Amino acid sequence: MSFSDWYLAIVPILIGAGMLAFWAVAVANRRVPEIEAGGIEIRFHIVAEVVTGIVLIAGGVAVLRDGETLFAIVLSSLSLGMLTYTLIVSPGYYVERRNLPLIIVFAGFWVVTIPAIIFRLVGS
Repeated sequence: MSFSDWYLAIVPILIGAGMLAFWAVAVANRRVPEIEAGGIEIRFHIVAEVVTGIVLIAGGVAVLRDGETLFAIVLSSLSLGMLTYTLIVSPGYYVERRNLPLIIVFAGFWVVTIPAIIFRLVGS
C-alpha cells in the first residue's frame, strides 16, 4: 500500500473513533446541556456525528482491505464529504462559546483532513 492509501485508511479511522468516543463520553457524563433541556436539534446533530464516525471507520477499513475497489473509493469519498460538512458546521458551537481548546482541535482536524481529501481526489 502506498503512503496515500495508509493515510486514507488511518486518519479517517482515528477521527471516526475519536468522534464516537467524544459523544459517548459527553452523553454518558451529561456534558450536553441541550439534551437535558429536551432539544431535538442536538439529538439530530449527535446522530449525524455518530453516523459520520461509523462511515469514517468503515471507509478507512475498506481502504485497508483493498483501496483500489470502487466500494472503498466511494465509501472513503463519502466519509470525507461527511467529515468536511461536520468540520464546517460543528466548530460554530464552540466559537460562539469562545471555547478556544476545541476551536484548536477543529483546526487540527482540518490540518489532517485536507491531505486526505487531496489524496482521495488525486488517487493513489
